[in-house]
Amino acid sequence: MDMSKYSIVKRKRILRKILYRIKIRYAEKESGVKFGANKYAFQYLWDNPDEFVLVSNVQDYCSQQSKLIRGKPLGDPSRAFEILRNDLLPLQWLETKIKQRKYVKYFPELKKHYAAEIHNSQKNRKDSFPRDLIDDKIKEYKYKCAITGLPASECGLAADHWNPKEKGGLSEPKNCVILNKHLNEKKNNMTPVEWFIGLVTNFINVCITTGMDKEKVKDELIQMIMKI
Repeated sequence: MDMSKYSIVKRKRILRKILYRIKIRYAEKESGVKFGANKYAFQYLWDNPDEFVLVSNVQDYCSQQSKLIRGKPLGDPSRAFEILRNDLLPLQWLETKIKQRKYVKYFPELKKHYAAEIHNSQKNRKDSFPRDLIDDKIKEYKYKCAITGLPASECGLAADHWNPKEKGGLSEPKNCVILNKHLNEKKNNMTPVEWFIGLVTNFINVCITTGMDKEKVKDELIQMIMKI
């Protein structure tokens, strides 16, 4: 493409679209999508590069393409696109609402922001985890808290010394667990068992105050633990 005939502003706009389309191709490969609703969704994003797209428009396009190619509409394209955003490519989408209508834009750089938050919380600590180890663990836990399953976008995350440094825990891979940063603060320098006992005690007290039988609750908890 000869861009010399375009203004600098237009050249930059064209370049952004080209780079965006490259990201879309990488996203398609990362997600493992090869057919179905989200294959059409990627095509829609390709045709509307570097733009916020209306979610309902993506869904309509997927159904139209399915009807055109397969002869029948898709069952639930809205659910498929939601799975793509939340499960296959989590924390890589900018979202906004205008008059109760949701718009999204693929933005993989967002993941770097969440990783940077964890790095920044570690940088002034002694015996902190190496940066590359944290990056590996964030990916391993899919940018979610290992205990609650909450994503970084909802709670913020921290790299926790599961066996605390104060009790001999080392800054090594097997001792690094990604936690909701609030849980990490509450756990502080307690061992995992000490911390868990505190949570169970609070849980049983809540059960008692709501009228549940204390002994029955304890027995059910013991039975569940024995099954693990």
